[in-house]
Amino acid sequence: MVTMSARQLLPKRLVDVLMRLFPILVVAVSTGFAQEQVGSGSDPARPWVAAPYEASTVITGIEFDASTRRTEAPGSDIWPITWAADGHQYSAFGDGAGFGATAKDSNGRDRVSMGVARITGDPANYVGMNVWGGKAAEHSAQFQGKGTGIISVDGVLFMWVAGPESLTVPETRLAVSRDLSKTWQLAEWKWTMQDRLFAGAFVNHGRDNAGAKDDFIYAAFTRLAKVPQKPRNWTHEVPGQVDLARAPKSRLLEQGAWEWFAGFDDAGNAMWTPRIDERRPCFEDPNGIKIVSLAHNAGLDRYLLVYNPHDNRGHFACFEAPAPWGPWRRVAYLKSEPLFMPPEVNQRVSVFHFAPKWWRRDGREFTLVFNTGDDAWNTVRGRLLTR
Repeated sequence: MVTMSARQLLPKRLVDVLMRLFPILVVAVSTGFAQEQVGSGSDPARPWVAAPYEASTVITGIEFDASTRRTEAPGSDIWPITWAADGHQYSAFGDGAGFGATAKDSNGRDRVSMGVARITGDPANYVGMNVWGGKAAEHSAQFQGKGTGIISVDGVLFMWVAGPESLTVPETRLAVSRDLSKTWQLAEWKWTMQDRLFAGAFVNHGRDNAGAKDDFIYAAFTRLAKVPQKPRNWTHEVPGQVDLARAPKSRLLEQGAWEWFAGFDDAGNAMWTPRIDERRPCFEDPNGIKIVSLAHNAGLDRYLLVYNPHDNRGHFACFEAPAPWGPWRRVAYLKSEPLFMPPEVNQRVSVFHFAPKWWRRDGREFTLVFNTGDDAWNTVRGRLLTR
């Protein structure tokens, strides 16, 4: 489906005037279902530079079984996923009607800015059900935004919410659900684009985060290359940098409890600071980053960082490390991979997530949840190659 944005329908001079008067409203209209980015960072004509970091000697490659690809929920995007205490997985979706919906539904009365679905079953035979928002949802959505990261901790769900509405850069807030997504509440505090971050992604450690190595919860964020002059949606930030934050699991809802990765000391140990302006990126890609996902693979005891580099043309990057802050080594850096090519030229979001419940064979086999510019839930099974 191709729709026209406000920038296509309105004369440029009128759009510019409206942007000055009502910036959030106009950007939200002009960056909707068919055109999610504002800015030039996703320009496919930008020259590529060498892939960052040396090749891994632990995980030497990745393979996908394209025959296992399955697509659901057309029109809904993002899909961060966690494994909750009840044994099911929960995933957040944006700008659509979720599972059981058609593309038409995703632009109709069942469309929500943000929803949450429950996924039951195994990788070969699963069912998705909308719990909070979307078509035939068990509960109505209570507010708007875009869920970019979700985690279950001691029976409680937490979610990073970008906003307002379908914008992703102006502010990042934390939401909590104590009843498995029947209801959600937003924390009163937020980080904004003046803090130069967006798209929070939690680091999941197995079912209900039971495999965590310490009492902290970790989250990765894409850093804004510079503070935008006006509110906008996400685009590939160039250079692409990832910031890492953590907070004690009992204090996630306190903004002052969060601290930031600040580099390494002389002995190579990670340093942390409560001052956001003193943070240092834990990962960089000069080709550009829009949004990342960071997961723990318990079988191999490695952390896997995945994202779409440079632009939205079917690229896939995967890096591994012994800790969420590194040191990072390259597993795969694929350009224009057919499996991940969008159905049409566009600059929507492309996101990849390893499903935390569906690791197999001691972490060597996985199920990847992804949407690559097609605004849909996709899964594909594959394997990590090891020595």
